[in-house]
Parts: sequence; C-alpha cells; structure tokens
Amino acid sequence: MLPVLLLLLAGLAPTLPAGPHWAYEARWECPRPGAGTACPPVGRNEGVRGHGLGESGIPDVRRIPPDTGTPPSPGPHGQQHWPEGHPACGGRAQSPIDIRTQRVQPDPSLPPIRPVGYERPGPALLTLSNNGHTAVLELPPSLRLRGLPRSFAAAQLHFHWGRAGRRGGAEHLLDGHRAPAEMHVVHYDAEHYGNASDAQHHGGGLAVLGVLLEVGADPHPAYDNILRHLGSIRYAGQATAIPSFSIQDLLPSRLDLYYRYNGSLTTPPCFQSVLWTLFQQPVHISLAQLEQLQGTLYATEASEPEPQLLVDNFRVPQELNQRRVLSSFPRAPEGYSTGEVIAILIGAVCGCIGLFLSIHFVGKRMRSARRTQEQDVVFKASSHRTPSNNSHP
Repeated sequence: MLPVLLLLLAGLAPTLPAGPHWAYEARWECPRPGAGTACPPVGRNEGVRGHGLGESGIPDVRRIPPDTGTPPSPGPHGQQHWPEGHPACGGRAQSPIDIRTQRVQPDPSLPPIRPVGYERPGPALLTLSNNGHTAVLELPPSLRLRGLPRSFAAAQLHFHWGRAGRRGGAEHLLDGHRAPAEMHVVHYDAEHYGNASDAQHHGGGLAVLGVLLEVGADPHPAYDNILRHLGSIRYAGQATAIPSFSIQDLLPSRLDLYYRYNGSLTTPPCFQSVLWTLFQQPVHISLAQLEQLQGTLYATEASEPEPQLLVDNFRVPQELNQRRVLSSFPRAPEGYSTGEVIAILIGAVCGCIGLFLSIHFVGKRMRSARRTQEQDVVFKASSHRTPSNNSHP
C-alpha cells in the first residue's frame, strides 16, 4: 500500500506536458544489472521523449557508451537542436555557465543564505524517486529560504553526475573546472505563486541552490541518507520512502560565500526564470558515493528489455551574453596562468645562468689580469737586477 501511495503523491507534483523529442546526444543501451558486460552502442541516434521539467529544471539523460576513444555522434534531437522545438533554449540567459572567477563583480550587499526549517523537515518520511532523468528527493514547502529578494519555499532537490571513468559531471564550471557532481535544491517564490510549476513561467519565479560535489577521503554521512537508498529506485518510475533527516547538513558550511546570476532551467523548455546561487565552497563525498550515483540508476523502466544506464545528465555550459555574475565575497588577487608560471620559471633559470656566466667570466678576467700584473712585476724586478750582475769581472 505504501509504494502505491508514494507513486500517487509523486504524480501530484506539477509537471509540464510532454513536448517534442529531445535528447542530449546519441542513445545507448546497457545490459541489466549483473549481466557482466559493458554498455555497448546500439547504433541508434533517435531522441527520447521529453516530459518537461516540472518544478526542478532537471535535464534528461545523455546516453553514451564507455570510453572507446571515439565520442558518440550527436543525434537529430541532441541539445544543439533544442531551440527548434523549445525556443527558450536559444535564449541569451541560459544555464549552466562557466564562471570565470576573475571576472565576477563583488557585491558586499549580498546577504548570507539562511535556510529555515532545513534542520528538521516536517514529515517523518521523505519521498525519493527515479524520474528517468535523476534521483529526486521531494521537500516540503515548510522549508524556506531567506537572504533572497523574496521568501522562497523548497520543492525538491536532485543531482547531476557523469559516469564511471570520468569524474566530471557537474553542470556549472569554475574557471573551466567541472566538479564530479552537483546538487540542486529547487525553490519557488511562495509570495506570488502556489507551486514551482506555476513559478517557472515567470522571471525570478525559481531560486536554485547549486552545490558542487568533490571527491574526498571519507564518505559524507548526510549524503549517505540518500545514496544508500538508490538501489530501491533503480528503474525509472520507482519511488521509496526514506527517513527524514537534516537537509541543512547537505549544504556547505559557508553559506555566505556564493556566486549569483540570472539564468534558466538546464533542459527543455529552458525557461529563463531561475535566480541561481552557486556556493563557492564544495562539499566532499567519497569515491564510493560518487560511484553510487554513476552506476546505480537506469533511465528506463523495469519492463524495458534493453535498459539504459542513467549517466551524464548535465548540459554543456552556455554563453554568458553580457550577464553579470555577482559574488558575495571580494575577488581574490589575480594569479598567474600555467603558461605564465612556466615563462617566469624559464626566465628565472635563464637569469640565474646568465648571472653565473657573468660572474664566471668577470672572475676569469680578474684572475687573468692578476696573473699578467704578477708577471710584469717579476719582469721589472729582473730588469733592475741585470746591470749589477754584469758589473762583475
């Protein structure tokens, strides 16, 4: 009875109607768990049907094979074709982006992010589901977010990751670096809209917290509250109830250090209605926890004869297009690039060699001059003694 109830509750979550076919890249199919074989390409490039984003801005899955040295060919419904069926995807305020930290504009007026109710979510159980795109944890609207222009209520959180053998899987980049994974906590403007599905149609209607996940030595206990249940939602459409826990513990400790910009959902329909907050400080999970994200879930239902592993569910970075990226902290002093460091080192070595050679040749000339002077003194002394020697009979 409980699984049926959970599925009914999940169905109440607002979603957008199905739109045209769209996908990230080519479509690839994998064996079922325990088959003992790799995920081979199946030779098809057709897209998959998109089901919209609902309240989350969750991108669909990119289905690609393991590393073979040859990237898959983009399908006819890959992300480069998204604007054809979803015009907003070709807009000038799209997400994610590559944040160039030396170009951000510090804004000391940005206040710290203040989650309210995150430490003790109301329900005793939370619903975790696999929607075919990612793992989604539904959050009660009693969780609120302060430190923004308006009061925002939580809707859900979800993850973006890569695949085994490639650690990059985050959506946002910092100076070209893609973290192994990224968590998004989605909120909607509770002062003007009743839910995230309505709010996503309006500028500033959504506020998303982005948390970059890096690999550390130890497992993160808060993330284990989610990841240890992924085996219960292995296939698309499956849901399970997990014990409630502190959502606050999923966030970094420094909620006052973040980047802020106006952007969009990261998958069709790509509505440009998101106020993005990307924390500067990453959260560290273990390699085993990252591998749970990369290898547990399938994008297909249990009845599908050719299961498709849920991997690489992230969008490529989009153009900034004159948008400002703010930071709540002062910009760090500009450092040197790798090329500049190498040039400085080479210059320093050449300078040292030049100085050594100069000292060597100057010393050599001084020694030569000293020997010449000594020989001249000896010669002059010998010349003075010669007459006296010749005076003897």
